[in-house]
Amino acid sequence: MAYLRRAEHRRDRGEYDAALSDCDQTARLKPGWVLPRLLRTSVEAARGRDRQAVAGAEQAPKKAAPHDGRVLHAAACVWSLASAVAAKTGNAEGARRASEYADRAASLLADALDKGFRDLLYPEHNRMADDPALAAVRQHPRVRALLSRKP
Repeated sequence: MAYLRRAEHRRDRGEYDAALSDCDQTARLKPGWVLPRLLRTSVEAARGRDRQAVAGAEQAPKKAAPHDGRVLHAAACVWSLASAVAAKTGNAEGARRASEYADRAASLLADALDKGFRDLLYPEHNRMADDPALAAVRQHPRVRALLSRKP
């Protein structure tokens, strides 16, 4: 988890190559684990490759246990980052994709909090409200409602 956390931090700072290196290190330590693959996909989204990222974010969770809260949260981050990239295009197609991606991120986040909550550690649940990867969808009505819920 330490390499993944550092990779997230590096991704959020725009240090993409270093983030990918941490993903590779995690994958070597725990082969077959889906989280490094999803984090790698989130780096691609942050780099501006929204379409490729969401394609990867759809496939990776299929290789994990059903309703894994960490996987669902990581996938929601990919869709959120892709939403931010699509919104920056400034055209109607980008706006449509951004909205679609934001809706998907909200749905995944709802699943993470409802069906996969048992997999989330307290700090993981707590940090969702400040997670930079979720910034693009934080004002989505469904996400606002999810994050404002009191346990």
